[in-house]
Amino acid sequence: MKKAINWKVSFLVLASINIILLLTVLIIILTLFPAVDKKEYLRIPDVTPEANFTIHTTRDELNQLISLKLLEQPNHLVTYDVYLSEEQIEFKTMIPIMSREIGIQVDMVPEVAPNGDLLLNISTISMGHFQIPRHLVMQTLMDYISFPPYIKIFPNEQLVHLNMSEITEEENISFYFNKFDLSHNEIELLLKVQ
Repeated sequence: MKKAINWKVSFLVLASINIILLLTVLIIILTLFPAVDKKEYLRIPDVTPEANFTIHTTRDELNQLISLKLLEQPNHLVTYDVYLSEEQIEFKTMIPIMSREIGIQVDMVPEVAPNGDLLLNISTISMGHFQIPRHLVMQTLMDYISFPPYIKIFPNEQLVHLNMSEITEEENISFYFNKFDLSHNEIELLLKVQ
């Protein structure tokens, strides 16, 4: 005789097999795909990113650069030379006055300003054999020589200001001095790329 299969037992067996299969699939999925990290994306504020590079150089290397830059200047009636010695910066030129060439030499002591500009304090000035007040010699230089726009001369204060933020090789590159020690031959610049 055939035994009658109880439908309740069959249902429970089938439901148990389905639950076991469902749990097996769920365990496989959870092990293959770990939980998603719940960190939220933090938007970086819109600021101008910049990269800073420190440049170490010497008097000789900077003298070479100055010579190259002076050669790039357009031809002027009055030319000049700038030289970094062991103690100071020397500026020399010849100015035509009453059909004579008069030599001018200005010696300056460099100082780095807090903003990275270079301040050149005038220590000595000579203009040929004449004894002329320093501020008049500086004014004469300003009248005869066309300096780059980043060089500002203040005759009364006997100061030359090298405004580093106005020196641009490209739009997004700027230079600033960190250190300018001629006696120890240590010159350090900060190059900013924005």
